[in-house]
Amino acid sequence: MQLSVHAGDATAFKGGMLVLGRFAGGEPSAAEQAVDQALGGALSKAAARLLFKGKPRQKVVLDTLGKLPAERVMLLGLGDADGITGAVIRDFAALGAREAKAARLDDLGVVVPDGVDATEIALGVELGAWAYTTLITDDPDAPRFELQRASLITTADVDAALKK
Repeated sequence: MQLSVHAGDATAFKGGMLVLGRFAGGEPSAAEQAVDQALGGALSKAAARLLFKGKPRQKVVLDTLGKLPAERVMLLGLGDADGITGAVIRDFAALGAREAKAARLDDLGVVVPDGVDATEIALGVELGAWAYTTLITDDPDAPRFELQRASLITTADVDAALKK
């Protein structure tokens, strides 16, 4: 899988799945607000309908229907900002990668939440994209699907962290 950094606006991400995170009880980030505006308020309406509060692993998934370059958007809960750990961040990114694989999308864009280590996001994406395939027999009717590319979408300079 190819991992890259996309600096700038989340609404410009062109690919399969765009993953956004929100802390419990927190306000929507600027990226989430921009995506919601591009979708005509559909993300906030779906989040309200599903009683999304930002709890860990809570999710809202929508098709963009061509309103964004990304095919799908997923809003994931991060839990309390005070209790954020590397394991929580890795789980957040891994869930995004698994959702993209399940939807048979080969591109993933993860918006790095403010104050979160991008290295943990990258590791979580790698863990979520990995699958044990040694003992699986090949079925010609159901080809194995793998995530090809992942982008970390951030305004911070994370190149040095990712090289590590």
